[in-house]
Amino acid sequence: MNKKLSAQLFQFGYKLLRILVVGTIISVTVFAESIRSQFYLHLPFPIPTILLYTSLGFGIYLVMGFAVDMGGTALSLLFSRIPELESSDLTQRGEELVRRAGLRNRFRFRLKIGLQSAYSTPRKKVVIDQDLAMTNVGQGDAILGHEITHQVPSHAREKMLRFLIYSIPSFALIFYEGWLPLTVSFPYTLALVMYPMKWAFHWGEYNADEGGAWLAGQENMIGALMALQIENGDYDSFTHPRFSKRIRKLQKKFGQAH
Repeated sequence: MNKKLSAQLFQFGYKLLRILVVGTIISVTVFAESIRSQFYLHLPFPIPTILLYTSLGFGIYLVMGFAVDMGGTALSLLFSRIPELESSDLTQRGEELVRRAGLRNRFRFRLKIGLQSAYSTPRKKVVIDQDLAMTNVGQGDAILGHEITHQVPSHAREKMLRFLIYSIPSFALIFYEGWLPLTVSFPYTLALVMYPMKWAFHWGEYNADEGGAWLAGQENMIGALMALQIENGDYDSFTHPRFSKRIRKLQKKFGQAH
């Protein structure tokens, strides 16, 4: 698929995601309170039908929003036939970053051609695009540092803690509207926790950027984000804030890259 068209479809899916999440929260809450106050008797349309369409709308969101944002990338990586390549140079650089991070875990480092990104797995494997890793070694190390930070236990614990804290108002509303039938409360609950989950994911990316900056140098991390912004475009997703926001965060903390 044309890269520009793919990015436009991705952004459309994410916009639809936000509309349906917010729409689900507002519509279910308003109509639940209408039922509670018996005001619904005076409305010109049947409440069960409205709630049903709300649930169906959230189902569409799951397919076109969440799947596009997270599932698309995950599935493309899962079914990718591009082989992973070993590199003694990459392994040596990666192990040095792991040592700097004070970690005792053994990581595996692999290259992929045409990945145009990087990712890590819970089994301590870091995979990075060959060009990203080798074209500019400093920036490649910053990306490796970013992925290594994602595997630091304290990073994962704080991300989960932040999700729980961000979700307190949502949990309170879920409990308050707990009398709703399961067919309605299930999509309603998912909608209410989506933004806290997004904020936790975004915090995780900002924190991993800081980790990459500490391990490989702030100018390398900022430079790597600038290069990724030029290559992939600049827009938010459910799991990642836009590159320009991430760059500004680092510049505010560490200063401008030269």
